[in-house]
Amino acid sequence: MKKFLSIIVLVLIISMSFAFTACSNATPQGQLGDFWCNKEYFTYTVTDKTVENAPVTGTYFLSIEKKNEGENVTLATDFVLSDVEDGKLVKGYLDINGVTIETTCFFEIASGNNFLVPVASWRKVVESDKTTTTTINYDGTTCTYEIDTNGVLQEGAISYSSPYYDTNEIYNTLRGASTLGTGFSMSFDVPLPAENTAANLTAACSITAKLTSPQESANELYGEGINCYQVNLSRKTDVSGTYYTLFYGTEQMTISNWKITRPLVKIIEGSVEYDLVEVSVLGFID
Repeated sequence: MKKFLSIIVLVLIISMSFAFTACSNATPQGQLGDFWCNKEYFTYTVTDKTVENAPVTGTYFLSIEKKNEGENVTLATDFVLSDVEDGKLVKGYLDINGVTIETTCFFEIASGNNFLVPVASWRKVVESDKTTTTTINYDGTTCTYEIDTNGVLQEGAISYSSPYYDTNEIYNTLRGASTLGTGFSMSFDVPLPAENTAANLTAACSITAKLTSPQESANELYGEGINCYQVNLSRKTDVSGTYYTLFYGTEQMTISNWKITRPLVKIIEGSVEYDLVEVSVLGFID
């Protein structure tokens, strides 16, 4: 279980501050765009293969919802953003083997010359009798954070270069890269509150892969298979035994007459795999 949590914490706590490079040599701002529908909801089955021949399964829910200028956005019961700019609220909920991880992040569509800029995020991890809550507020090239572990507080600040992104939006930010494809590569810094530092990551795509349905209930969603860009995510400072791979659909996915652009079909975080089984533009489990 500790190995499983270390993988999840490492990846889902990633916050991005990156400089893009791609075969088109586009600027960072030029590569990013708003390609989401107003409301998108995804369900994944999760399999932890840490113990050979004894996989543990769970469920991961992900939602992305548009928020309009002037709205108030609730990240948690006591964490509300007032009078926001146009942006997206990303929410995630993972439940596996007695561990739950709940995350929220709000990012602005545009801020000055930058796109998909995080404003704040919140994360709660519950394991047995231990509860850890992390809040992050972004301001310029510094974020301030607070980690509450069963009432014991840890506070700090992390500096990084602009543009910057939050851990809870990283996978969705890659969906916003219009140049995503074979030959795509970008490097970025991520503030990691648990380490009180920023790490350097690189996302790169050199091949595509065709994914088939992971279970019978998702056969209609996958059809003959979904062609995907295979994106490898690596950390400059190696973490032994871990690797991250993301699979984004190369074609739009039609759901209830809505077009889902570059859907995230599969996630591999070391020994933990997330497989998409349901997509909706209508509702989400709160």
